[in-house]
Amino acid sequence: MKYFGWFLLIVAVAVGLVMYRMKYQPLKTDNGKLRTENKMWRDEVEKLKKTTAETTSTDTAGRAVHPGGTPIVFLQDDLFADFETNSFTEAGKKSLQDLADAWKSGKGPIEVTGYTDNVKMGSKLQAKYPTNWELAGLRAIAVVKFLESQGIDRSRLSARSGGETNPAADNQTDAGRKKNRRIEIVAQPQ
Repeated sequence: MKYFGWFLLIVAVAVGLVMYRMKYQPLKTDNGKLRTENKMWRDEVEKLKKTTAETTSTDTAGRAVHPGGTPIVFLQDDLFADFETNSFTEAGKKSLQDLADAWKSGKGPIEVTGYTDNVKMGSKLQAKYPTNWELAGLRAIAVVKFLESQGIDRSRLSARSGGETNPAADNQTDAGRKKNRRIEIVAQPQ
C-alpha cells in the first residue's frame, strides 16, 4: 500500500508533465512564431517609413510633397490673390514652382482639380463665372498653365472641376467653406 501512494504520485506528476507539454509547449512555439512575424512586420514598417522619408520632400510652405498619387491640397487663399481672380499670390507661385521643379523630370500624369464651397456667387462674380463649376475649373486651368510655364510637359497635365462636389468640410461654417475652396494636385509616378 505504501508503494501504491508513491505510484499514484509519480503517475500524477507524469500526467501533469504531459498535460503541460500538450497545453503550454505549443503556446511557446506559437509565441516564438508570433515574435518572428511581429519582427518581420516591424521591419517592413521601418522600410516603408524610410522609403516615404526618402521620397517625400516639402514645398516652401512646409507642405508634404508625396510622389505617388497623394493629393497635395492648396486652399484658395494659399494660391490666389483674391476671391475674384485667378492671379497667384507670391507664396502660391513659389509653392507651385517648387512642385514643378520636383516634377519636371517625371513622366507620370499630373491632375489638377479645383473645388469650391456651395455658396452662390454674387452678381459681379457670376457675370465672370456663371457657376461654381466654372470657377473651380478655371482655377484648375490657371494652375495647369502655370505648371506648364515652369517646364512641365503639357501632355502630362490635366485640369478638371469638382465644383462644389466632394466637400472637404462642412459648408455650414466659414471655416468649413474655406477648406472647401481648394485645389488638389495629384502627380502619378511613372
